[in-house]
Amino acid sequence: MTTQTAQSTGLMHIQNILHISHEVKSDAGSFIFKEGDEDHNFYLILSGEIEINKKTSDGNEKVIAELKSGEILGEGVLSGVVIKPASARALTDVTLLSISKEDFEKLLKEDSEAGVEFLLSVIGAVNDRLNTTNTMLLSLFEINKLMGIYRDDINMLSKALVDKLITITESHEGVLMLKNPFEESYRVIYSTGEDLTPEAFADYDKTKSQIISNGDYQYLSINLKGAGFIVLRRDDADQLYEDDQLRLMILIADQAGNTIESASRRASDKAKDILHQKKFVL
Repeated sequence: MTTQTAQSTGLMHIQNILHISHEVKSDAGSFIFKEGDEDHNFYLILSGEIEINKKTSDGNEKVIAELKSGEILGEGVLSGVVIKPASARALTDVTLLSISKEDFEKLLKEDSEAGVEFLLSVIGAVNDRLNTTNTMLLSLFEINKLMGIYRDDINMLSKALVDKLITITESHEGVLMLKNPFEESYRVIYSTGEDLTPEAFADYDKTKSQIISNGDYQYLSINLKGAGFIVLRRDDADQLYEDDQLRLMILIADQAGNTIESASRRASDKAKDILHQKKFVL
């Protein structure tokens, strides 16, 4: 969120904002607020990382965003919304700048110019977030469509996924590898680069999705829920992968991992049926 971070950090330079703000610290694992809580504060993250969770219809919690230094949360209070629609939990120790709804309204009355400047900056940050969300939704729709088309062909599904993700993230190359269910090894299903092999990523942590740079290349590594992983690559001199791209890939990985596991299971069942129908006797 490069643009949003720049705008949010700029909030601190608006006249009189620091006079009405308070520094708040939260330990890793603690909640800044929970879904359904009444909270009258707007927050700017000065340091640390925060996870935003929302309950699904079956009562489980789903991670919908991860926010870092310079980003904002709780902006709804500025328009009067004090009941939190989601939970915010500190992933690390965090330091926040907090501004209450009451203090903001007081600022608007006493220094309308500073108040309006602050509000416009927040609107700009929220607009960037909405644009990012729209891009994510479109990408998720396109990926979901591909998975529906190729749900029974794991090879075509892998090719379509990698090619589409290369386009979405403006990468140069990519590879999809599946994990051997019986041992800690991987096999390439589809790759656009000859050197994108299991051996090339032997030392990488494949259990999590992350951005990695080794000096020559930067990689976007995506864990497919234990079924395997996808790696996208750019030259290290190119524009850096952004957190938003990683977040999008994590969302796609949830869909792709389930679809690939189901496709593999169906292919295995189909092979067993063929063997049974032929009544092979050894």
